[in-house]
Amino acid sequence: MFSSSEFRAVWMADLLSVAGDQIARVGLAVLVYTRTNSAALTALTYALTFLPALFSGPLSTVADRVPRRSFMVTADLARAVLVASMAVPGVPLPALSVLLLLTQILDPPHAAARSAALRDIFPMSAADPDDTRYRSAESLRTVTSQIAQLAAFPSGGLLAALNPQVALAGNALTFVVSAALVGLFLRRMPPAAETRKSTYWKAVRDARGTLRDNPRIRAIAAMAALAGLTVVPEGLAIPYTADAGASPAAAGLLMAADPLGNTLGAAVVPFLSAKLQQRIMAPLIAVTGIPLLFVVLTPPLPVAAVLFLFSGACGAYLLMNKTTLNTLVPESQRAGLIGRVRGRVNVSQGVVIAASGAVAGWIGPAPTIAVAGLLCLGTGACVTVMWHRAVQRETAS
Repeated sequence: MFSSSEFRAVWMADLLSVAGDQIARVGLAVLVYTRTNSAALTALTYALTFLPALFSGPLSTVADRVPRRSFMVTADLARAVLVASMAVPGVPLPALSVLLLLTQILDPPHAAARSAALRDIFPMSAADPDDTRYRSAESLRTVTSQIAQLAAFPSGGLLAALNPQVALAGNALTFVVSAALVGLFLRRMPPAAETRKSTYWKAVRDARGTLRDNPRIRAIAAMAALAGLTVVPEGLAIPYTADAGASPAAAGLLMAADPLGNTLGAAVVPFLSAKLQQRIMAPLIAVTGIPLLFVVLTPPLPVAAVLFLFSGACGAYLLMNKTTLNTLVPESQRAGLIGRVRGRVNVSQGVVIAASGAVAGWIGPAPTIAVAGLLCLGTGACVTVMWHRAVQRETAS
């Protein structure tokens, strides 16, 4: 993988952008809180980052209609300008919100274009029938991105405490470097011939039609829509810790258990064959819920952390989900469909985290996490049946 200069460029650009984004999120939260002293407005600022996922499908279709390199470079430079504007001292809060929304709107289509470009860099070939190069590349990118996110939060908190504007300016710089890496090392890949022959709105309708009419892609989209259930432990780690009477530092360790488990699970994925991944990714959703059922007993924090870790490791089904989708969709619709499915993941996480917070206020965090586990079991069984029926139908035809 690292023998490819294109992969090295895309990988490093992604790593820089992810780390910069996390630092900027902390910096922006600190900036809003220091100006308003309002936890509600600070939380609202975070909530705004979920809204653009609703538009990810139509916007990601644009990434199929222009060269991927040009799209990624343009999106990075645009985000650099927007984030740099946020770093200017004295920008009013309404203007900050608008700049944040515009920045986040560009994230899903850029991520879709990046995933589609990885598929172009490592195409399926007779020499690699199991598609190991592409799947290993996507797994490595996922693992290192998650590590960067985990590492960026404490450093972002320190930097934001010193000067939140510096944190935002640093994020703008990461976008500039990302654009330079992609522009210099990724070759120009023209859009597919089918894309050039159709209008934008026809391309949007065609992508919707593929998602609606292809049973396997429809099942993958259903799996993605369940992603919100798997992050409930992370979202309720702080109230769970508070109920246990532990310190805020323990809450941070409990919050890290779920994403750490996901990172470990993603690291294992490249060692599984493509056929095995497609067989187990739907059942893993159900398995994700099993450790969460035991949280209803309100175990000690070390035990709860182990349960969250195991549940998070099973959440690596999303990586298998993404790589399988990328091998199924037509080249002319790749970014658009990836963007749509990614949007379902983001919206699901935002909605479920908000709902779980409300439910936890009613029945408590431990029972709420157990309910999420029960829902994972039930819905995981349903999408498993849905996926296997889709595979059998296509095999029979």
